[in-house]
Amino acid sequence: MSSHTETALRAVAQEIDSGEVRYLDVAPLELLHERVVSAAHEIPFYRHLYRSFLPVPDAAGDEFLEWFACLPAVTKSQLQTAGFDALRNPRYPLSDLIRKPTSGSTGLPFVLYLDRTVIDLRKWRFQRPHREMTDELPSKLVFIFPWDFIARTPRQNSINAKLARPSADRQERGDGEPQPAGGNGSPPLASPVMAASHSFAKRRRGKRTAAQAESAVERPDPLQDEIEVEPDLPVTVNSSLSPPQLFETLEALHPVTLIGFASSIAEIARWMLGEKRRLPSVRHIWTTSEVLSPKGADDIRAAFGCQPLTIYASNEFGFMAWEPRQGEPLVYDSDRVHVEWMRLDGSGHAAEGELGRLIITDLLNDTMPLIRYDIGDLARKSAEVTTKEGRRHAAMVDLQGKEADLLQDREGRPVTTFQILGTIKDHLPSAQYRFLCIAPSTYVLQYRPGMGFVPDNLPSAVNALKKILGADVKIVCQEVTAIEREPSGKLRPLVNLTQVRGAARLRLAATLGVVDLLDGALRDTASELVSNVLTHVLRSTSRRGALPHETELYADLAVDSLRFLQIVSELEKQLESPISDEDLLDMDIITVGDLVSFVETKMRNETSNTRETVSQ
Repeated sequence: MSSHTETALRAVAQEIDSGEVRYLDVAPLELLHERVVSAAHEIPFYRHLYRSFLPVPDAAGDEFLEWFACLPAVTKSQLQTAGFDALRNPRYPLSDLIRKPTSGSTGLPFVLYLDRTVIDLRKWRFQRPHREMTDELPSKLVFIFPWDFIARTPRQNSINAKLARPSADRQERGDGEPQPAGGNGSPPLASPVMAASHSFAKRRRGKRTAAQAESAVERPDPLQDEIEVEPDLPVTVNSSLSPPQLFETLEALHPVTLIGFASSIAEIARWMLGEKRRLPSVRHIWTTSEVLSPKGADDIRAAFGCQPLTIYASNEFGFMAWEPRQGEPLVYDSDRVHVEWMRLDGSGHAAEGELGRLIITDLLNDTMPLIRYDIGDLARKSAEVTTKEGRRHAAMVDLQGKEADLLQDREGRPVTTFQILGTIKDHLPSAQYRFLCIAPSTYVLQYRPGMGFVPDNLPSAVNALKKILGADVKIVCQEVTAIEREPSGKLRPLVNLTQVRGAARLRLAATLGVVDLLDGALRDTASELVSNVLTHVLRSTSRRGALPHETELYADLAVDSLRFLQIVSELEKQLESPISDEDLLDMDIITVGDLVSFVETKMRNETSNTRETVSQ
């Protein structure tokens, strides 16, 4: 590991041990330079990717950043295809690393192996909004996240009878999954109301205060010999609790600040409004990981009496940016992430105020580095923010969530997530719902009826959606028994399956319960895929304007044997499936329509295989 990175990681340990939330006193440009040099020399994937760009310029001056901006951006699908051996730095023993999976929300789950110190800092920095915007103790901050956010085992009978505490001894497998303390293999005990100290508490034990000692005398704890009282730290509450359980826990904790998934906080806000319950101690709320709908924000304001602000985070990078006050830009943790905004057409960096794709580089991850990683989110670049200490930080506004989930109407105009979800909410107020794009002209409205649901409202919801997407689109209403959260705990209410390729698309469709509906949409999907491939290979035609199916590849488009091989190669990438000579010999491919039929047949066969796998 290089010198600046070693210095930064020592500073991470000092920051956490001190109990303060700071910034690393190491130049981010030096860390960025070390990430690139290390990746180019140590990691097969980047060594091959950067081979035509080497040598790496010195970090000093503008030359390095200009050179860095020319490096290829990478996507999750590229990394997944490359495989573990091509991505891991061989200088780090696997036994020393922690397994960190991404959510798989796009159908492309990806597993990182990270140094424990890097993971620790990502979680530790989640405290920044509370620490910088309030004078309250850290224990007045409550996280509302799944248990795997803190990866620990809860126990009953704590000093505070309302809370389940972590055991003092927790064993952890190499993949980072928690194991029950005591070694008997039994599942952890859980009271009806569950909470636990933040993940760093397990390593930061301290002496009891007088109040804590007095409390221990008043309420003897059967586990007192096993558990030491923790110093003042944030508390994490399980986001999968029901709203009444979650409310009971928060009422016992008297938090000043809540930080958690947007859907979880909006859900308890709706419950509180219905039950006319209040949590007067809460003065600050930040939501993360999901786009908060206008209705959810209204519910939070009404229930808690404060404005929900935004935290930007991901499984790949942890805590990245936060909104200090309503209307202000989201400020990046620029000492540990480098951020760029790329134009949507890929032609270069977006200007200030222009909507762009977020490209993130982790400045500390040397084990499986993510360099110029296209995270899939869209936002507008804002002017840099300077803190009172004189530090400059990248900033953004108008965070719009996953680019892959954005929709277009039949005229090609973008349709926002808020437009779709707001329309559904207006017409189906008493239901959970998820909206799926199966193909450019085919959608599925999944719904789970709640108390007071009126089925007669479904036609009006469909008509309202058609006014947004186009009168000729097909919208299938599908009642489901549950709208499941993703493995990470996030609730994803809009999914565009057309943005997920090949076998991953089929797996995601099977998970969402719509694999049987793909058959009717395969022709549209195949046509769009062929149009995109021809645009890429021939570098002509509009992305939206599909060529007439009677257009001949050879006579009209001048496709020679080399170009045809390039088309086949690009189709293999898009489908994530090999195309054999036998596949091609089975069909006469003369026109664009023939190529669409070939792709449709191949996708249909993959769909059938996936359906058989799911049924087993």
